[in-house]
Amino acid sequence: MTNETIIIQAPASKSLSHRTLIAGALAPGRSIISGLLDSDDIHRTRGCLEACGVQFEDQLDGSLAVTRHRDRPAGRQPRRQGQG
Repeated sequence: MTNETIIIQAPASKSLSHRTLIAGALAPGRSIISGLLDSDDIHRTRGCLEACGVQFEDQLDGSLAVTRHRDRPAGRQPRRQGQG
């Protein structure tokens, strides 16, 4: 894993704001995102990613720091035995 910080400027688009949050959540290290739209949908996407272990920190300049939980790999989690 890298300690590199990635800085992303999200365009003023709800669709691209969702994608930017997800990309930041999957990226190794820390991502700084600015320009996200402030909407209920974006807040719900953030909540879903937080439930998956992604850490978010609101920055003083209005940007958002996104860090994937170190103990969880990016992508799909394997199913446990006995789960359909």
